[in-house]
Amino acid sequence: MPDELVRQFYAWYLGELPDGKEPFKKDEKMKQYLADDFIDEIHKRTSDTRFDPVLLLENSDSSWHNMTIEVGKPKSYMGKKYFDAYVDVTYKQRRGGKDFVDEDVVGLKRSGAGWRIASISINE
Repeated sequence: MPDELVRQFYAWYLGELPDGKEPFKKDEKMKQYLADDFIDEIHKRTSDTRFDPVLLLENSDSSWHNMTIEVGKPKSYMGKKYFDAYVDVTYKQRRGGKDFVDEDVVGLKRSGAGWRIASISINE
């Protein structure tokens, strides 16, 4: 199921960050979760060190990897679509006495290798 792949990806990716690792540089591991085109896009984003190139969250906040992550159920849309399924992901964290909530939309494609994340974008 696409939502389980998303859940597994976030668990692995966020689990790497507390030790100062850069999981976006682990191509072989990322290929288990991400589409090749998305990995290529991530490589292009690494020059902007203000943001994590995968999740697009600010790197200046060293505690964001401790957020709670909620993964929604997969959705699909009728008509022309970019991806085969979409999953909403909500980040929740309390910092500086304030609640922080951010939402992303994860686009997934189905291939011969199974489901792969093809896009992570901020839900506006």
